[in-house]
Amino acid sequence: MALLVAATLSSGLACREAPAPGPAPSAPSAGCSKRVLIVADEVPGGDATLAMALASAGFDVSTTQATSSDFRGVPSLAAQGAFDAVVLLSGGLRAPPTDMPVEGQQALVAFVGHGGGLVLSEWAAFQLAAVPTPRWKLLEPLVLLERTGSHGGRVTYEVEPTFASHPLWAGLPPSFSFSSTSNVGTVKAAPGIARVAHSPEAGDAVASRELPSSGRIVHLAHAGNHVPHGWANVNLQRLMTNAVGWVARCEADPRAERAQGATR
Repeated sequence: MALLVAATLSSGLACREAPAPGPAPSAPSAGCSKRVLIVADEVPGGDATLAMALASAGFDVSTTQATSSDFRGVPSLAAQGAFDAVVLLSGGLRAPPTDMPVEGQQALVAFVGHGGGLVLSEWAAFQLAAVPTPRWKLLEPLVLLERTGSHGGRVTYEVEPTFASHPLWAGLPPSFSFSSTSNVGTVKAAPGIARVAHSPEAGDAVASRELPSSGRIVHLAHAGNHVPHGWANVNLQRLMTNAVGWVARCEADPRAERAQGATR
């Protein structure tokens, strides 16, 4: 599917076209809204593989030119239905470390507050744990994982039994492994937050939040394109596709998938 290429934005930012899609790891259910904005990775090109996977799954993907350190929001983010989900990446260590501008944080808080979906990576917890000055303070209520350290190397995600048949885990095995730098920490204790998967190496690996009065959130311990890279893993692509579909409220229904499988 062709990707959405947004017009030049008033803040001096622009959206760029992602690479042509490859084989689809999963697909959202028919008739759902599928507009997704990726806030670009700090690593140049670090969002390309993920954008391609989401596009292959049938999402209309736009990627900002601005990374999280420069993100000030985009005019269309506040428009009703312009985007259904935002994937917020921040996959590099900038020197000196740079906080997200207040305007960008406010735009994301408002987006989720009005029902938009948000998917986060390890770096959200990293920003909040920054020493000596924590960053992303306005986004803190949206961050689901706390941080005690990091892990580099092989990591395994194991689904919680209560989420084994949830749309977030549709099409995935009970556990899978891949190379990753990961947040090490625990899920916050707050209304609507649940642990979806855990990891022997990373602690709480995937968390979700669902509240009736605001948008859905998924937070992965995975550090995105930071070394060692992990977006190329098919199961991780599927997990991200599921996460985007779920927060955008266009997740696949596992019961429908099983029914389709039975008729083939």
